[in-house]
Amino acid sequence: MKSQKEIQLSIRHLFDVYNAGGLPRPEQHEVHPGLDLGARENYLYFTFPCAINYQRNSPAMWASALATYQDEETRFIFEPTLVANASFEDIQAAMVKHKLALKTTKDPDAWRRLSLTFAEKYDADPRKLAEEADFSIARMIEIVQKERKADFPYIGGPKLSNYWLFILSRFTDITFTDPYELSIIPDVHVIRASKLLGLVGENAKPKDVDLAWRPLLKAMGIKPEVIHSALWLWSRSGFAVDIQGVTIEKVPPSNLF
Repeated sequence: MKSQKEIQLSIRHLFDVYNAGGLPRPEQHEVHPGLDLGARENYLYFTFPCAINYQRNSPAMWASALATYQDEETRFIFEPTLVANASFEDIQAAMVKHKLALKTTKDPDAWRRLSLTFAEKYDADPRKLAEEADFSIARMIEIVQKERKADFPYIGGPKLSNYWLFILSRFTDITFTDPYELSIIPDVHVIRASKLLGLVGENAKPKDVDLAWRPLLKAMGIKPEVIHSALWLWSRSGFAVDIQGVTIEKVPPSNLF
């Protein structure tokens, strides 16, 4: 294993390369309608798709979300009060039209249940949940994963709850009081990159990767959502960009999302 100093130097270099735009990236990923960052509608747009973004091609899912939002006939599904009063068949049809729902029963059902939660308990406004949690990531996770898990289908799971907060931190104006409580979201790309950096061993599990990054990022002052994006892009490029202190193996670019 590399020394802590060597690992930090490599991470800092990767961070600098990412900030300079030196990592190849898809032209589109979380496409969106360009709403005001602080608008309720923007929070809704970046909340509901997160609940069905499991075992999916993420860029394709977001493309479907945008197409659904831009279609006047289907946009209603982004308004919890309208969904709460709609029939399941209408919700299903709206979500299937632009392939937002691939699981044609489970996805609309989860979307409807989540809409009921926000419509009935948070005035159809995800910002109210953040306010209730005092803008604390740890507190929001406690609410959606444990205290009211049944009210947050899929998004109440460990992976998607962190993913949702990750998305909010990137695409809304929210400011969390404890940003380093956010998981780095150790997907296949983050795990591969973490092993190559020498932060974890070859047999490391996702939880091991998450725990290894938490104190390191806090010490370095790098937010989890930023380094996640850098690691994700670096891995997807096949580690095409040399990072100081890291021996790069020839790895083909990945189409995993």
